[in-house]
Amino acid sequence: MRTLLLITLTLLTAFVPIAGAQTTLNPGDIAFLGYRTIGADGFVFAPLEPLATGTEIKFTDQGWTGTQFVSSSSETLVTWTATNPVAAGTPIQIVGDSATVGALTGNFNVWNNHDQLYAFQGTIAAPAFVAAFNTGTWYVSGGLNYDYEGYLPTELVGNRYSLAFGGSRLNAGYYDGPLTAASKEDLRTELHLAVNWKRDNSDNWPTSFPTFTLDSTAAQPGTILTPGDLIPLAFQSDAPDQFAFQLLTAVDAGTQIQITDHGWDGTRFVENSYERRITWTADLALPAETVVTISGSTTSVGILTGVWDRMADNDQLYFYQGKTSEPEFLYAWSLDTWYISGSVNYDYEGARPASLTPELHTLRHYGGRDNGYYSGTYTQGPLDSVLREISSPINWERSDNINWPNPLPTVSVGPEVTEGTQLDPGDIAFLGYHTDAPERLAFLLLKAVSVGTRIQLTDHGWNGTRFEDLNGDQLFSWEATSALPAGTVISIEGSTTNVGTLNGSLRLLDGHDQMYAFQGKATNPRFVAALNSSYWRYNPPINYVYEGVRPIVLENDQKAIAFNLERDNGYYLGLVTEGTPSQLRASIHNPVNWRRSDATLWPSAWPTFVVGDSTPPPPGTQLSAGDIAFVGYQSDGTDQFAFVLLEPIVAGTQIQFT
Repeated sequence: MRTLLLITLTLLTAFVPIAGAQTTLNPGDIAFLGYRTIGADGFVFAPLEPLATGTEIKFTDQGWTGTQFVSSSSETLVTWTATNPVAAGTPIQIVGDSATVGALTGNFNVWNNHDQLYAFQGTIAAPAFVAAFNTGTWYVSGGLNYDYEGYLPTELVGNRYSLAFGGSRLNAGYYDGPLTAASKEDLRTELHLAVNWKRDNSDNWPTSFPTFTLDSTAAQPGTILTPGDLIPLAFQSDAPDQFAFQLLTAVDAGTQIQITDHGWDGTRFVENSYERRITWTADLALPAETVVTISGSTTSVGILTGVWDRMADNDQLYFYQGKTSEPEFLYAWSLDTWYISGSVNYDYEGARPASLTPELHTLRHYGGRDNGYYSGTYTQGPLDSVLREISSPINWERSDNINWPNPLPTVSVGPEVTEGTQLDPGDIAFLGYHTDAPERLAFLLLKAVSVGTRIQLTDHGWNGTRFEDLNGDQLFSWEATSALPAGTVISIEGSTTNVGTLNGSLRLLDGHDQMYAFQGKATNPRFVAALNSSYWRYNPPINYVYEGVRPIVLENDQKAIAFNLERDNGYYLGLVTEGTPSQLRASIHNPVNWRRSDATLWPSAWPTFVVGDSTPPPPGTQLSAGDIAFVGYQSDGTDQFAFVLLEPIVAGTQIQFT
């Protein structure tokens, strides 16, 4: 009986599957999740297939020539062995001579910030490559001269079997992309996108690495958004870097939005070590109109993964959901200009995604400014109108100084809000402008207005179809806080007004500038009046801040005023202060009736204007041709002239000279 038992045990032992049971891996069956060349050297990987007990994977940073490894005294080879079955998606950390899962033979401690790492099965002399990783760039020609040089094995070219970061060589990095549950192919693609990695020169590993779920039916968490479901509200590239956006639709808990300033080249995001990609997650259900402010590593609402700390004043921001490799864009925002053609080479370059409607789902500013926020007066209306106003750069206040208001303005999707009395072209007339400090502007109401009446004012150049966004121009609005009669003079100085209230402040370009007064949307203005301190441009394009076209609706009946020579300051000095709106407008918008100079000048008080339905009789005696005669003049020294009355006149008689 003892002999039979011994024979039985011997036979059973002979059939225990030790080496022969290991899982044979194909290229792409594992993926690297992290590396560290500072402090305790190490790396992290995850199998994308289940591993049987006894499975071995070898790792080396020796350089691959294309046919063999080149050994160096500063490089190493370690072997990892699965001591138990390992589920696909399990993160495995290798640090020094230890592994968080399985067993390690050898000691991994010879990284530098530019090195490569090959994963293979088989032997060092006959490797079967599974994956490869390079903290810099792969060698492409010639012999290997340094320990950080190596070729990418041909069987790992394409199909996201390897990862390299290019010219930037940083000490540590790890995957912090949005996908942790997806098909094997999608996960492998996302894991091997450099844009999905956070890298720097510090020991930046997270406290734990995610476990990945390989499931081709995995659904995106939370609410699936579409373009138009969010809008930008503000940005700040001065420390602390921050931006704000507003939800235009309610979202469920778990909803994720990715934001990055990596440049989009039309087909993919181009990785740049100076740029960031972060994930915002709604930790609970949120209503429409929720404002989210992201500053550094914090968010006002929800959960933030990553740090926003590398934004430049000429950068771009992309909002998207889903895979970074195939982003579903929601909004795109350029703080300077979109890249038009060619490759994306610098951190401030990026193209506008073709899937987004430019005037609805993208915003482009002209000329970098450090900070800015939506300052438009359009706060409620149909979705299409809201998107157009937000996406119009002239509705943004930008500055190199930190300028966010508290709270930030928000918008609502709903019926349009009325703005008091609707004015027609010519219902106001400009009375004066002052481009020297302090900057001033005055206009006359030729029609009574109700409380809440709003007039928008801008020196952005009108090109015949839209306002151009050029550095130095601005838009602000005046609003009546009470009912005002026709004949009221509105005088504006900086951010103050004698009547009503201002949203924003007046800024005029010295000498030559224009000012348009309108109601309604900046993207579809209803013009009321216009002023140009010099002359109108007759045809677009508008290339400079002082250029603008006179709107067609203001071409007749003196509804706009311009001069043939620029002067810094000017105001109406005519004698007509009483009459019908048409008569007053004709006198006020006649350049002959203005006093202008490059020297500071402004009336100490404006005359009283009376707007009536009929023409008043002229004051004093009404003279006829020939009722006076000139009797002398002097152009040397003190300019002077003399005339003689040929008819008697009564008190109050006025005579104008030009």
